[in-house]
Amino acid sequence: MNTGVKLSASQLLTQRSAGVLAPLFSLRSERNHGIGDIRDLYALVDWAEANELSFIQLLPLSPLNPEFPYPYSAYSAFGLDLSVIALDDVPEIRDAGAAQGILSEAADKGDLEALRNAGRLDYARVDALKRRVLWEAYLYFERTADAGRKDFSAYRAGERTWLNEFALFSALKERFGWRVPWQDWPGPLREHDPAALDEFATENASLIGFYAYTQWIARRQWQALQSYAHGRGVSLMGDLPIYVGGDSADVWARRDLFDQEAQGGAPPDYFNWLGQNWSSPLYDWERMREDGFSWWKDRVRHHAQCFDGLRFDHFRGVSEYWCIPRRPAILDEIDRETEIPRVAKEYQKVCWFWPIKFKFQFRERMSEEEWSRLSENQRLGVLQQIGANWVKGPGAPFMQAMLEVSQSEQGTLWVVEDLGADMEKVYELRDQLGLPGMRVVQFFGYDDHGRANPHVDPARYPENSMAMSDSHDLPPLRAWVEGLTEDQRRPITHVYQMSRGSEKLPGAEFEFAILERLFSSPSRWVVVSLQTVLGLNADDRINTPGTVGPGNWTWRMPEHLEALRVSSWLPELIEKTSRNPALKKSPLKSA
Repeated sequence: MNTGVKLSASQLLTQRSAGVLAPLFSLRSERNHGIGDIRDLYALVDWAEANELSFIQLLPLSPLNPEFPYPYSAYSAFGLDLSVIALDDVPEIRDAGAAQGILSEAADKGDLEALRNAGRLDYARVDALKRRVLWEAYLYFERTADAGRKDFSAYRAGERTWLNEFALFSALKERFGWRVPWQDWPGPLREHDPAALDEFATENASLIGFYAYTQWIARRQWQALQSYAHGRGVSLMGDLPIYVGGDSADVWARRDLFDQEAQGGAPPDYFNWLGQNWSSPLYDWERMREDGFSWWKDRVRHHAQCFDGLRFDHFRGVSEYWCIPRRPAILDEIDRETEIPRVAKEYQKVCWFWPIKFKFQFRERMSEEEWSRLSENQRLGVLQQIGANWVKGPGAPFMQAMLEVSQSEQGTLWVVEDLGADMEKVYELRDQLGLPGMRVVQFFGYDDHGRANPHVDPARYPENSMAMSDSHDLPPLRAWVEGLTEDQRRPITHVYQMSRGSEKLPGAEFEFAILERLFSSPSRWVVVSLQTVLGLNADDRINTPGTVGPGNWTWRMPEHLEALRVSSWLPELIEKTSRNPALKKSPLKSA
């Protein structure tokens, strides 16, 4: 059980431990309003402690556009999404008759029950309800909160480097519509004209104040959660995406730091032969270097204050990044309808790293018949990929500056997402900085020459790594196991030294054999998803990369948090593999 002993950051970074990956929005409870919130994390912390888990890994929690709620493309690199606020814990909601009236009406009409019981997250409806309630709470606060006003003013002053622009941008988005990008706003507001912005701010002072208020409320609730979690020896690990959305407060206010003529993404690969375009503007790294990466330092400092550890998404972008032009030169050079052979030839050059057998399949992909099936946007995407190329990233000087900032915040653990093909340069940078990378058992595989990739055998994982059963972009482990044929299972049984005939085991038994190997690995940290702990299947996947649809980022756990019990296997496996030493059960950094 929890010893309650607090360790220094240097001690904690040497501890073998285990954690759970749990999207906050997926948490279902009897009291929330259709989406997981900060109050739900108290229950998850209790459950983690009971299961001998040392940390909870969360997905990004930055503010989301309610029309496009994609966690890795937030409309601000700072702050917390409005949805994380637990309405029960906002004093003004308890006291404001109008706020209570909205909640009572939602309950009487059955809307609240429908949101709570929905199989999938309906973010737009949840956001609309919480936004209305919080607006009434803010109006009540404006009229009555003499005591709280001093704390609120101090918060606004302390966070002014990002909060002022964020609140102003949010108010502008609400006035012009969340679906309308800032690039389509009236000229003076689009171009950040001071006189036009002053006039708007004067006319919309309450709306701007509302967005500052909700950040203040969210931050206060989060700080209380941190104290609670640390008291129970459970750490909170955040997720830091490398890019921000193009329609964001950051790009609008600091466009000098961004290259808006290019976008981030990934080249074509096994999972998506059309490649990926994330529509995120790239950074002007030279400009950022000139001012000592100050914007990034503020961002890392902000996250380090909220989390004990950070998963740094797409670490490859620090070493080198895939630069996709918005308008590639080839777009003006060819007739997209008649020059298919040239397009295919040029596109295949982009895919130089593909195995030979896949390149033969690719010829069929780029036939005239296949081309005719592509939408206009997909054809544009192909041409953009032809014009894309790898560009050297900011490298070690940038990361060293970020590590210095996070160390000043009592020592934040960094784990870098270093997954992908042709990663030698990325591994070199990771090891140069001494940063832990990631290993994922589902990436078990060999190249054309029979060489094992770094994920094949957990027994060979490096100590300075985080070993994972799955991720937000993969199916739960049970689903992956049950999707393997006996022929696909056989190499796993050989590497894992399982008994003869183990490839015929039922899914649950084969899955547990993998989990035993994973937890026994030298990796300092092991992470299993909430779905895997609960034994869930393919329908409980969080996201499928390269796809767009209602199945992505809407998963909700099938049972209430109140019904969660101690796992039948997890605490025992943690003890068996020495992932709960006597002095563990403390946050990754001092409280």
